[in-house]
Amino acid sequence: MTDQAALIIVDMQNVFLQQAQDLIVPVQEVARQWNESDIYWLKYRNHPKSLYEEHLSWSAAIVSPEIDLIEGKGQKQTYTHYGYSPPLEMIRDLQNKDYKTAYICGVDSDACVYAAMMSLWDHNIRPILLEDCCASSGGQTYHDAAIALMHRQFGMKSVIKGLPQ
Repeated sequence: MTDQAALIIVDMQNVFLQQAQDLIVPVQEVARQWNESDIYWLKYRNHPKSLYEEHLSWSAAIVSPEIDLIEGKGQKQTYTHYGYSPPLEMIRDLQNKDYKTAYICGVDSDACVYAAMMSLWDHNIRPILLEDCCASSGGQTYHDAAIALMHRQFGMKSVIKGLPQ
């Protein structure tokens, strides 16, 4: 059994960082301070005729360079997801390594980050958001709404500023 917590870095990809460039350095710094074997990267990939394309008129994030991740430590454990939530393969890996807690950072706080928090919770892994390392490409209003929902759904201590103590 491990006392370590996982770090999950969500969708730090070119396509999502146009409004969140200032997240790159803080996320890279968090990863530098984490044990490499405890870091998990999520990478979103869209596809033709997806629900995003058909119902949201959004057809980005299909090919490089849009889907490329920023540089960062621990990318050997990168999982691609095709919807909002992380793939079950990643969740199973976290469970098999007996993580009880996972810290989350990245974009979008109101979409894939929030979905990752929900999925972890539903699989009995406590999610904690590193708020200083999250943003929404939709802007501050969506980010603030996501933070309010996370407080309600996971408790006030589920969202922290700075690094865990």
